[in-house]
Amino acid sequence: MRPISIWRRLMVLTVGLTALISSDRAVLAQGSPDIQMNGGSWNGDRWIGDEVNLTVVNPLPWPVTTIKWEARYTAGSYDSGWTLLNQGPNLTQITFPNGRQGTAQVRATVTYGPRPIGIGQSEPPPVPFSLIGPKTLTYKPADGFRVVGFVPANRRASYGFGPNKSITITLQLQAGGNDRHGAGYSAVFEKISYFVPQLPPEFDGGWGPPLDHPLRAIWGDGGGRIYDEKGLTTPGAYVGELQFEYDQRIGIQYMDFSGATHIKDIGGLHIHQECYDLTPGTSGEWELEATKN
Repeated sequence: MRPISIWRRLMVLTVGLTALISSDRAVLAQGSPDIQMNGGSWNGDRWIGDEVNLTVVNPLPWPVTTIKWEARYTAGSYDSGWTLLNQGPNLTQITFPNGRQGTAQVRATVTYGPRPIGIGQSEPPPVPFSLIGPKTLTYKPADGFRVVGFVPANRRASYGFGPNKSITITLQLQAGGNDRHGAGYSAVFEKISYFVPQLPPEFDGGWGPPLDHPLRAIWGDGGGRIYDEKGLTTPGAYVGELQFEYDQRIGIQYMDFSGATHIKDIGGLHIHQECYDLTPGTSGEWELEATKN
């Protein structure tokens, strides 16, 4: 038999490599697997309590056998490392809820199986798996509120305790100028600085505990509403007397990925409480004014 020359062997090897490269290029031309966010953008702001739906998009013709989702959480010096979220077949979608502040990275490992190319024949994938990501989500606490209204609407109440003797201010939690729900926040706080009468700061400039003052009790609900109830017990000396004037800051408590709690100042109110009328034989009424500052 006539021996094959070295040149013919090199030519066969070159043709084989060219075919392999062409095949790989054809696969790559179909696109790379990716993680997409349903109804959102990776570049947009994320707020505590956001729920994000993620989907693995696989344009390659080889079937996916397993998807492993992982996340990594950081806040300040804290780093959780990569932790398993879920793993199994057909896990192309995952809901990623978050009730904490910090940065979350998400990645997915997609494992492929052979694809059928004929009766009793199959073709193995060019790679056994693809590591997609990581994608980054940064979560921030809410940063403001708006005044919804007053109960009663005329902002007047009788002096003392009991029915019709308090005025409630309703506030709506906001983030980035939009209304937000209350998921992810554990408490609402206040701190008071008086002008009339001239008193030291009620909480020495710091945050008072929730529900600390029975006449200005603050609490929240899951819809992001904050209710601030105010009252006066002692009638004024004369109609129009300014009995209380103070600045009130509102704070919300949240947790970061490390487990540490923080209070975020989301804005303040300037409060006037004055004598509205004095009826002989009764205690009369007082009136409230509240403006954002």
